[in-house]
Amino acid sequence: MLLVGVTGSVGSGKTSLLLQLTTWFQQQHKGVEGFLAMAGDRQEDHRGADCYRIHMIASGHDLPYATRDKSKTPPYVFEIETERFLQEWAEGITMQGAPALIVLDEFSSMEASGKGHAQLWNSIQSSQAPLVVIAMRSGFVPAIEQALHIQFDVCIDVLEPDAWNKLRTVCAEHDDWKRIGVYGAAAGSIEASVGAMLHAAQVPFRGIALSSMQALLMTFAGDGLGTRSKIVWVPFISAGIKALSPSGNRLNPMLAISMQGILFTSATVIFGWNIVGIMLGGFLVGAWAAAQGVILQLLLVGSDVVRVYDVVLQWIARILHLPPLGFIGLLIVWSSIAGIFSSLVTFYAYTRRHRTPERLQRLLAQGAAQFATEETNRSWKTIIKQSVHDLTRPFFWIPIVILIALILVSGSSLETIFWIAVRAVTLAMVFFSLARAFDPRAFLNWLRKRGYWGPAYAFRLVFLPNRKDSISS
Repeated sequence: MLLVGVTGSVGSGKTSLLLQLTTWFQQQHKGVEGFLAMAGDRQEDHRGADCYRIHMIASGHDLPYATRDKSKTPPYVFEIETERFLQEWAEGITMQGAPALIVLDEFSSMEASGKGHAQLWNSIQSSQAPLVVIAMRSGFVPAIEQALHIQFDVCIDVLEPDAWNKLRTVCAEHDDWKRIGVYGAAAGSIEASVGAMLHAAQVPFRGIALSSMQALLMTFAGDGLGTRSKIVWVPFISAGIKALSPSGNRLNPMLAISMQGILFTSATVIFGWNIVGIMLGGFLVGAWAAAQGVILQLLLVGSDVVRVYDVVLQWIARILHLPPLGFIGLLIVWSSIAGIFSSLVTFYAYTRRHRTPERLQRLLAQGAAQFATEETNRSWKTIIKQSVHDLTRPFFWIPIVILIALILVSGSSLETIFWIAVRAVTLAMVFFSLARAFDPRAFLNWLRKRGYWGPAYAFRLVFLPNRKDSISS
């Protein structure tokens, strides 16, 4: 559920904006339910009306709701029968199935105290409506969030010059971001389950196989997006799921998945969502999967890696009587082979993009709830302790020890070896700590606070599938 708030003072035009929204949805033949609080005469500007009636959007019925009475607090007498009708209506939404949009108008001091329309919320939330828009009086948002035990994904001030365009954009892009979340969950599920098994079994070429699968999923996901550049968030979500994986090696997969997403998206943005852009994106994904290990070794150990690999390759060529091939040349050939394989996988996905495979459909429906752990906030002391433990794992130290031994044999001094080892351990410690420190919940809140409601919503669908980002009362 995407929860949108429309805020404004009394008489600022919130109801008019909601009416515009419902009309726009109905013109697209999308189901709309909910109600509008239609105001009667006002004695003064920025003051509540003398009376309000409830306009039921789907049926068009008008019901009396509130009449002004200065002796009351709040200064209104409410129609009990209308309140009972609204409760039955909300319960009916749950049983009948939710429409595309539910509109609720208006929430103010009563709802902030848990009364009034706030009493409908449990039924509305149980309906699992994809999109809910609530009009609220300015200044009551935190209190209403507290009363409803939930946070708004995005709030729009009705007095903003582009309020209508912003609201329409949020509603129009809702499906895109939901699709991103679903495919990100699927991609992360594959990486956290199948990927973990392949890594544990040390299956050859597992990186290329997993990267090709990521490219395939991005191709299927991107074809249904209104704005295809959003596809980069699918691997970002997948990498976030990998950050919660209990397996030891998080850094390599997280880096690989993220970079693959950036490369694939860049290719499709530059060359377009067509066979050229898709296949080039797939090629770059596979090439990066083949080259990433060497690139990380260059970063951790330094340029001596190239010299050592050249020496080893020349020795192998002499033993096997093969023509000499330098390390850079071999890396280009191997990356090209991996890139071509991944490119062919994306070509297959592109030709079948309108017919999602049944197994993939089941995976998309499954989501990634099993990986959304309730991990408590970790201190840096704990993170550093876990990172030190990562340094002791064979996946880190065996390749580094072998490289350092080869560098030593090739004639480097002990002092050079010492500083190479210090560099490798220091950089690895930094990278492992950053990977361990990644907290999807904190990242979600960071996105939301900075106005990136779409990525925040997609992340929430994966990491908080049951809307557990509620505010404790």
